[in-house]
Amino acid sequence: MLTIIITIVMFLVLISVHEFGHFIMAKLTGIKVLEFSIGMGPAIFKIQGRKTLYSVRLIPFGGYCRFVDDVNDEEALNNQKKYKRFLVLISGAFLNIVLGYLLFVLMTASMPHSDGEANKISVPVVDKVVENSYIAEAGLMPGDEILEINGNKIGFYQDVALYTADFTEDTLANVKVKRGEEELVLSFKPTVSETTYNYKEDYVEVVTSINGHTSSQKYDYAVVANEEEIAQMVGKSETQKRLIIGFNPKSEVVGLNNIFPYSYHYTVYVVKMVYKSLWDIISGTVGIESVSGPVGIVGVVNDAVKTGSYGFVNVLFLAAVITINLGIFNLLPLPALDGGRLLFLLIEAIIGKKISNEREELIHTIGLVLLMLLGIVIAFSDVFKLIK
Repeated sequence: MLTIIITIVMFLVLISVHEFGHFIMAKLTGIKVLEFSIGMGPAIFKIQGRKTLYSVRLIPFGGYCRFVDDVNDEEALNNQKKYKRFLVLISGAFLNIVLGYLLFVLMTASMPHSDGEANKISVPVVDKVVENSYIAEAGLMPGDEILEINGNKIGFYQDVALYTADFTEDTLANVKVKRGEEELVLSFKPTVSETTYNYKEDYVEVVTSINGHTSSQKYDYAVVANEEEIAQMVGKSETQKRLIIGFNPKSEVVGLNNIFPYSYHYTVYVVKMVYKSLWDIISGTVGIESVSGPVGIVGVVNDAVKTGSYGFVNVLFLAAVITINLGIFNLLPLPALDGGRLLFLLIEAIIGKKISNEREELIHTIGLVLLMLLGIVIAFSDVFKLIK
């Protein structure tokens, strides 16, 4: 039940913020808004302002900002100058991204930490170099600041994962680092790290192999609470193989000097991840099954809620990612979306005349139907994934 409530509140807030962006920009630019609604369906509360009806509706999912349809009304959206329409159309997505930034600020400030220890964040500065890794052979040293990877600027530590996600064993990486006042370029290949977990009677043996150099450590089962799970693991082994860059980052105590730039970089990082994901879908790198709709998001929220002391932080992170996704998706040049209407605005600016309202609305209606069909396909995919 808690998961359902959190999911409903999340979507209600994120979509209402999007619509509020359209609303407030319309008010600032003198464009008439007939109604601003939180929720959908029958109204349970409404109050009439001088020009706008404000309402709260029964179905707590979404909301809308309704403009004047009458083309003879000089305050109608379609009768406004192009720059005003542009500002109104883009403001919903802009406010979604701003909300994502604010949620990252709150998330960073709320990160749980051990008693007596300050809340810390990772920064793109080398704390420790992995022994026997290729980047160690290339000359990386503790204290080096990572500036670029293959020409991509590194704003904060998570950018490293973004720009190395597609690396293979044969990829040649060029990393620009700052060492004191000097900038250096180091060339190396990703390192293959192979870790084997041997579950013994009283401990777990972890054997790590880095480029043929092997080390072993023993850990007790203190982290596993369920004795039945321990009994099932004893006598088994599992091996994980992955590519690593080969360094551990330094950490900084969270404070006013870094929480805001860190949250800004996190927001930019998610924007870049959204565009990368969209390109992966368009190029066929990933299939439609990798896309989740509301049904799939319920499952993700449920997983986040169950993460103990990290539950609140994980829900904030999820909300930030979803609101940024919502903003970016709405800017895609597809009919029925804000981006589709921006595309018509661009065409109008190029050809020097406006496309008729009837033709534009017909195209948006067709686009809406196609998006709804896509939503149904994604919903079925989410259900099948839950069943599996």
